[in-house]
Amino acid sequence: MIADNESIKKFIEACQKHLDRAENVINEPQQLITELENFDEFVKGTWPSLAEKINESAMTPPNMSEAKKIFQRIKKLELIAKSRTKILDGMAAYMERAK
Repeated sequence: MIADNESIKKFIEACQKHLDRAENVINEPQQLITELENFDEFVKGTWPSLAEKINESAMTPPNMSEAKKIFQRIKKLELIAKSRTKILDGMAAYMERAK
C-alpha cells in the first residue's frame, strides 16, 4: 500500500509540474495548447496503471487533497484555453475577411 501511495504521489507531483508549465504560458495561446497537449499525453500514458493502484488501495488524505487541487487547476486551464483559442479563431476569421 505504501508503494501504491508513493506512485500516486509521484503522479501528482508530475501533474503539478505539467500544470505549472501550462500556467506559465497562459498568455501565449499556442504554447498553452502545446503544454496542455503534452499533459494530456502524459496522463493517457500513466493513468491506466495508476487507476489500478488507486482501485487496489485507498489514497491517503494528503494525496486526495492534492488530486482535487489538480482537477481544479485542470478545469481552470481548460476554460482559459478554450476561451483563448476562440478569440484566436475569431481574429483569424476577421483577418481572412479583411483581405
